[in-house]
Parts: sequence; C-alpha cells; structure tokens
Amino acid sequence: MSTLTVKTHSSVTEAPTMTSLEMVDYINAERKAKAEAEGLSFPCKKYKRLQHKDFLKKVPKVLGEEHSAKFSAQYKDSTGRELPCYRFPKRESCLMAMSYSYELQAQVFDHMTELE
Repeated sequence: MSTLTVKTHSSVTEAPTMTSLEMVDYINAERKAKAEAEGLSFPCKKYKRLQHKDFLKKVPKVLGEEHSAKFSAQYKDSTGRELPCYRFPKRESCLMAMSYSYELQAQVFDHMTELE
C-alpha cells in the first residue's frame, strides 16, 4: 500500500485505526477471492468492485450521521488533492465490515487486534 497522509478532526490517539481506503481494499480483496473461488473473473456481475465514493455514502447509514462525523478525515491522493475519508477505531471498523459480511468482519477484527 502506498504512503497515506490523513488529517483527522479529532485529537491524536494511540489506538489503532483503519481508514476507509483500507476498508475498501479489504472488501475488494474478499470479493476477488470469492470470485476466483467460483472460477469467475473480478470484477464481474456477481462480484462488483467497490468504489471508495460508494463506501463513503454508506458510512452515515451504518454508523449514523452524528457518530460517523467523529471519524471524518482527509487524505492526499496521488495528484496532491485532499479528498474525504474516514479513520475508524476498532469498533467502527468492525461495524462497517459487518455491514458487508461476517467473514470480512472477522478479518478486520483480527487485523485491528494485531495492531493493538
């Protein structure tokens, strides 16, 4: 994964976090593995590639408007533009993963536990 500069709106914390960009990577990796296990290419009709912008739209629906705002952040893309993202602690990372699949939730939980 490339270097990522993220600005958050909350105070500095030592607890491990996971960005929405990393979450999208995990989701797409899981979808790719499922597609390949079924002999399908990825992306395909059954397993679509998740775009970060679509993930961003789902966050307030899963976590709630007010609660999700606490985790808003920005990152610089490869052209230097500052774009929105989220930086989630363990609980919210797991809630977002669970909204996609239980298998993904387990992967995210394990990843966050390793970082602790």
